[in-house]
Order: sequence, then C-alpha cells, then structure tokens
Amino acid sequence: MAQEATRLDYLHEVEHMRERVERLERAITEAVKLASPVTTSHQRSTSLRGIADISAVTIAAEIGQVSRFGSARN
Repeated sequence: MAQEATRLDYLHEVEHMRERVERLERAITEAVKLASPVTTSHQRSTSLRGIADISAVTIAAEIGQVSRFGSARN
C-alpha cells in the first residue's frame, strides 16, 4: 500500500514536471518571436542541423553579444 502511494506520487510529480517544461518551452518560443534582435541569431542558429528553438536560445544566452568577437580566428 505504501509502495503504491509512493509510486503514484512519483508519477504525479513526473507529469507535473513534464507540463512545467512544456509551459516554459512555449513561453521561450513566444519570447523569441517578440524579440527582434534575438530573432536574427535565432534564425541563423536554427538553420544548423539539430538546433531547434530551445537550443538556439540557450546558445544565444550563453554567447551573449556575438559582435564582441572580432572573428573566428581571434
């Protein structure tokens, strides 16, 4: 009985986290659509194979302003 209650609680929490991730991903996607400066770098990033919205936003957030880099050789 206690094991079943624990299992159900874990399953409920997994479902809750899945829904939360989906909400956050939708919010990020909507924010990208509204932010014109990010959109250009976002479009460039998503043109690469395997890079979707969330990955592109993560890369942009980590790199910051790309113009701060002189060139690929620096």
